[in-house]
Amino acid sequence: MSDTNLASNAVADDYFQQSRRPLASLLFVLPLLAVYELGVAVLGPQAILNGADVWLRQLLMAIGVGSSLALPALIVVILVAWHHTTAQPWRVRSSVLGGMAIECAALAVVLLACVQIQRWTFDQLNLPLLRLGGGDEAASFTLAASSLRVSFARFVSYFGAGVYEETLFRLMLLPLCTAALRAANLKPRTAVVIAVIVTSLLFSAAHHVGASGEPLDPFPLFRITFRFAAGVLFCAVFLVRGFGIAVGAHAVYDVLAGWW
Repeated sequence: MSDTNLASNAVADDYFQQSRRPLASLLFVLPLLAVYELGVAVLGPQAILNGADVWLRQLLMAIGVGSSLALPALIVVILVAWHHTTAQPWRVRSSVLGGMAIECAALAVVLLACVQIQRWTFDQLNLPLLRLGGGDEAASFTLAASSLRVSFARFVSYFGAGVYEETLFRLMLLPLCTAALRAANLKPRTAVVIAVIVTSLLFSAAHHVGASGEPLDPFPLFRITFRFAAGVLFCAVFLVRGFGIAVGAHAVYDVLAGWW
């Protein structure tokens, strides 16, 4: 193997290692988090808060933490503490963050392709389906305002869905579910597989819960099965490529699907 190939492989290995680090995830997610929180401050929480965001804030309020900055701070603390436990260097190259953005876009396109494959499958089997748009993946909001304001709210809500749904279902519930199954003496691989299935089912069901949830009638099968499959994909991305890329892929998918 030539020196050029060896150097290329070393760069690729370094990228995949650095991009999986919690510190890289934190630096990558911070701009998305900032855009969402600023959007909430400008437009008001009733305009763009999504279900996962609401549930997490309600959980913090239940334990006596009511600050609007508590949830973003919690994400930062989790990722910093996680990175500390890895004993990895506290540095990330800027090129790694750029590569993560490209990877997220590629994964979002894959997910869009999966939607089209599922549509085709449902059509071939003569199964009823409903139109699935990116707005369904993010918050439900009503704004009696200009189209520009509505478009901005939609864009911001997609970022919020990416950050907070991945925080709830992948960063928190997936490890907790895995740990609980391991405590029940299941083998590590079995525990992970079951945890992925359980949290993906919860991820799918969560879109139909609460005041902003979608109705199950008349034909929920398309949405439920797609979101379950998306949950499995995001779990795989989280486990293999890290939290930051899972968040980015989710947010980019919502943006692309929303303007499809």
